[in-house]
Amino acid sequence: VVARYLSGEHFQAYRTDWTQRYRWLAQLDGHDRAFRRGLLAGRWRGLLDRRRYRKRRLDETALERFYGWSCIEHTMENLVRAGGRQLVFAGFGKNVYAYHRAARKLGVVIRAIGHDRFARCGSTYRGVPIVTLDEALSQPCDAIVVADSSAVHGGELANRVAAATDRPVYHWFHATPARRGLQVDPVGLPTCGEEPGENRLPRPVPRSDQSSVETQPVTAG
Repeated sequence: VVARYLSGEHFQAYRTDWTQRYRWLAQLDGHDRAFRRGLLAGRWRGLLDRRRYRKRRLDETALERFYGWSCIEHTMENLVRAGGRQLVFAGFGKNVYAYHRAARKLGVVIRAIGHDRFARCGSTYRGVPIVTLDEALSQPCDAIVVADSSAVHGGELANRVAAATDRPVYHWFHATPARRGLQVDPVGLPTCGEEPGENRLPRPVPRSDQSSVETQPVTAG
């Protein structure tokens, strides 16, 4: 997918990120050798596909629809204007680069990324420590942003995090019909719904319906 359809910064960023992601997963499951074989085969196939599909690169509109860089940056900018200058990222989705990129451009400090499974690698993501979600939630910060662009998985994680902290929790993607009272900010992808220049702070995931939230350990899926 990366070799065939992405270009420029998207190509470089997601090729690096996804290679690292699956290297960590292989390490966690003891499949380092299989990963290395697959990586070599994938790089060779990528070289062929890069040339074969060179006329099928996604345009800016399609890239924004899938990855939402501008939408995430604009929404985070509104959060910064409201005082959110130190953030914790909950979750480690495949589109985490979009959130990290926005934070870097806006001068936001990312205190930590919380994800229980990837924390076992003892690694960092572009200089940001990856720790367990409980450790991440203990960090001093102005707000918590769910760095998972999946409407379903990200929404469920936002629900759990909101039940575990008093700080504002933001999930910027449309969810499936609200379960257990969860509501998310309608500013999301692919219908961002805001014109550039608007200064509208996204609403955090509410804590008002905690009585209906399932009690379970706070873990990143």
